[in-house]
Amino acid sequence: MSAPGPLSFTLEWQVARNSHDPDGVPTRYADSIRLCLRKAQTLVERKLIEGKNALHEHRGEVQPAPAFGVRDVFGRDQMTVTPCHNHRDVLAAETLDFNAAALVCRAAARHRDI
Repeated sequence: MSAPGPLSFTLEWQVARNSHDPDGVPTRYADSIRLCLRKAQTLVERKLIEGKNALHEHRGEVQPAPAFGVRDVFGRDQMTVTPCHNHRDVLAAETLDFNAAALVCRAAARHRDI
């Protein structure tokens, strides 16, 4: 299976992230998902989050009420880069890599330092 279209995936992902449904985002991720999130390091004492269980714990601890907004989408070759704003309206970029099953297998986020 090929990766979904970048825009359609990202818009669905935005809805899932903002829905407060704890299973909305993880259903789009591979079981072995690896997330590198610098901001999470200060909140959950680790920068690398591995696996869907850890993702579920992270989501509840870091963003109980997300307000993620897509500003643009760049996608090609089983990868998307999404400039966005987070729940504090801080500019960020989220990078997602997809596996052969069209599930996110790696993700990284960087936020503008303010």
